[in-house]
Amino acid sequence: MQTIDALLFDMDGLLLDTERLYRSLWQKAVSHFGFTLTDEMHLSLIGRGRKNALLKVKEYYGESFPIDDFSAYCLALENQEFARHPIPTKPGLSELLAFFNQT
Repeated sequence: MQTIDALLFDMDGLLLDTERLYRSLWQKAVSHFGFTLTDEMHLSLIGRGRKNALLKVKEYYGESFPIDDFSAYCLALENQEFARHPIPTKPGLSELLAFFNQT
């Protein structure tokens, strides 16, 4: 059996259950500015990173969408949420890490 010397994980969405959290917060933020974030639109944002997701949002809603205000509002909502509650982990994470810690 080959030994494992290191593991590399992408935490956001893989180890940490952030997708549902971001969807909820971004829906709230979009609504704050009088627009609607559909599930289809949200799915198109997953995996893009903040900068690219904001570009996609601006493209989707058009020039009248206040992207800078939206971005600042999203960050404020996220910071409030993360300060109040720890980010939930994906099911099985503890067991996965325990398994690799034994090897």
